[in-house]
Amino acid sequence: MKKISFMLAVGLLAITFTLRLLYASPFAATWDEVDFSLALDRYDLAMMQPHFPGYPFFIFMGMLIHTWIDNPSEALAIGNTILLITATVPIYLICRQRVSKELAIWITVVLQTGSYLSVLATQAMSEGAALAILWWYIWSLYIARAKAAFWCQVIPLFLFAILMGIRVSYIPFGAGLFWLWHTDWKRRGAKVLFLVVLAGLMQFIWIGALVWNTGGLDGFLKLAFGFVSGHFTEWGGAATATNDPIFHRIANLVWTNIVWTGLFAHSFLVAGAFILLLLVVIWKWQSLHFKQEALIFLLFSAYFIWNLLAQNIDKPRHSYPLVLLLLLLILRASPRVTVVPLIVIALLQTSVGGMLVREQATSLPATYQLALYIQGEATVYTWEETRVMEYLQVPYTHKRVQQYAYFLQDKKYRKHDTIYVTNHLLSGFQTQGIQPQVERVKTFRSNPLFDPIYSDITLYRLDEK
Repeated sequence: MKKISFMLAVGLLAITFTLRLLYASPFAATWDEVDFSLALDRYDLAMMQPHFPGYPFFIFMGMLIHTWIDNPSEALAIGNTILLITATVPIYLICRQRVSKELAIWITVVLQTGSYLSVLATQAMSEGAALAILWWYIWSLYIARAKAAFWCQVIPLFLFAILMGIRVSYIPFGAGLFWLWHTDWKRRGAKVLFLVVLAGLMQFIWIGALVWNTGGLDGFLKLAFGFVSGHFTEWGGAATATNDPIFHRIANLVWTNIVWTGLFAHSFLVAGAFILLLLVVIWKWQSLHFKQEALIFLLFSAYFIWNLLAQNIDKPRHSYPLVLLLLLLILRASPRVTVVPLIVIALLQTSVGGMLVREQATSLPATYQLALYIQGEATVYTWEETRVMEYLQVPYTHKRVQQYAYFLQDKKYRKHDTIYVTNHLLSGFQTQGIQPQVERVKTFRSNPLFDPIYSDITLYRLDEK
């Protein structure tokens, strides 16, 4: 039975990774995906190829794969999957520290076959690559704590630098280094300060490349301050940039992002399987061992606070590390949980994930539908959709506007064009107390699991009467 269980586990992993490679999304459907895709042919922060902070290691990986995969979006997605394949090793080793071999295998399969993870891995976004390196980084922290050898202490510093060069928003996971240094202080004393300095120096591996690309420190700092200011005061969706009540943000983070999207992937079948697992865990509650999970709890807590206050709560992809850490925290502390509910979850996740990646790779995103629909002499005023129109090199005029006064001024020069606006732009105008007279033309929809913000776009024609 154990041999059959092992073969089934390997088979599900093979199917999952094969589907992710076959159905790497060819679309750059969002602003960020366009930034990343354009960067493979010309890396230029000043041109937002990509946007700050540059993601240099992620883009470099994409450039290597782009030499034999023509479509840049596919190249980035395939890179995500390749890195996630390697992450199978550290996930298993981390789980094996606490549970039996068979249970460790199936926890690994559950963590690797996540349906929403399949969606993220097959997009031209850095989440897949970052999650893969995150697993290696967590494993290296455990190794560094268990072994006093100097090289073991350096590995997590190096991996954290790689992680920051892929996705700097994972910076809260640096709390793991403080967890390590707290222990190491008892062994090395003041020598730990050398490791602290070394950790800072390693960050300059990628920061130095960005300084060079922006033409010097002045250009780099100007982009950095502009990005940070905008993120926390305008478009970033942080708590400082919105008026959302804190309880609303918590509910959105916990239910919408972690549970309904991250765990369940909008599937009632997957939801039922996880509820079954929850019942088993509750039944075995007395056998749970959380005392040895200080590191995972620390990483989960640090990122939860960061995600809640400093990131865009409307984008569930930002919250997915919490899903993985939560599962790891519960399952690693449950050595007496049977593998049956894990097998059911893995089977359903593989099936649902396969259908999702196929849909994502073969169905036009709403932004593409909009861009390809408009014909003739027209000017389209948008919120962020214009970035995709620019990427697709559409033959009509399109502009991103935010202020109604600028919109009125600009359209005066478009007297012979049909004037279109999108629902996202109208929503922006409404916050300014403006409601232009418009006529609905068409609505474009795609799966909100792929892009929750621009999966529903309505095009309106401006009524000049």
